Amino acid sequence: MFTLVLMFLMGCTTPCKLSVGYPYLIELIGKPSRTFYGTLFNAIVGIQAIFTILFTLFISRNTYIVMAAGWFI
Repeated sequence: MFTLVLMFLMGCTTPCKLSVGYPYLIELIGKPSRTFYGTLFNAIVGIQAIFTILFTLFISRNTYIVMAAGWFI
């Protein structure tokens, strides 16, 4: 039950992080660099998700480490 509650809370914070942080980041960057840094930001978010899945599948069966890292990020 504790794991489900933490997963729910992490899921609730993800849309806010991506819908507020990404546009704010793009506004702060100059127009010539927006495309590059926007792509880089999205690639890092995607790689982070892939790394988390691979870590959980092959290295650790315990997801509490991943959830704790998500809380600190």
